[in-house]
Amino acid sequence: MSFKLLPGETFKPLKFSFKGTLLRNQYAISNKGRIVSFREKTEDGKLLKGTLVQGYRVFKAKPDGQNVTLFIHKIVAETFNKKSGRKAEFVIHLDHDKLNNKAENLKWVTREELNDHLKNSPKLKAYYNRGDAAKRRAASSRGKAKAAKPAARSTAKAKPAASKKAAPAAKAKSTARTTAKKAAPAAAKKATTVKKAAPSKAAAVSKDKKKKKK
Repeated sequence: MSFKLLPGETFKPLKFSFKGTLLRNQYAISNKGRIVSFREKTEDGKLLKGTLVQGYRVFKAKPDGQNVTLFIHKIVAETFNKKSGRKAEFVIHLDHDKLNNKAENLKWVTREELNDHLKNSPKLKAYYNRGDAAKRRAASSRGKAKAAKPAARSTAKAKPAASKKAAPAAKAKSTARTTAKKAAPAAAKKATTVKKAAPSKAAAVSKDKKKKKK
């Protein structure tokens, strides 16, 4: 055997629904979601990894020279799982893991059941949670912006009040300056009068001295 069987793994021949299908190799699918290609015996076959399409594992074959892509999870369900009814046309992964193609993880469901299953997807919930978190952050920032606007307005109102309070003080200063300017000439006049009066007194004293000498 070129590969080891998994515990409880069984293979069944893969049946194609194409008419007149001609393939070089035969294929078998297991209940564990593995597929092999072989010539005569499954045990001598080769495990195929397949490729990924939208997160699903797919198997590509060329019957009659035409490229055909088959979803492995659907092949497993068709081979090992029974449909629950006529309307059960879709296959879901119970654990929402698209790569877990074990028969026990697959189930045939209706369109309504498929929609309900997709709504409970962890990835979808995480996506909506991220969106809700972004909305909450945006709402919070908007609330902070609104709260900041009244504060700015109150600050703007306070500035005129401060200017009103400062106005009387400025007026008082200007009044003091005006008074000082008016007082300066008067003081200068007084000083001039004193200077003029001083020589007259000295002259009177000198006249008295002259009279005494005579």
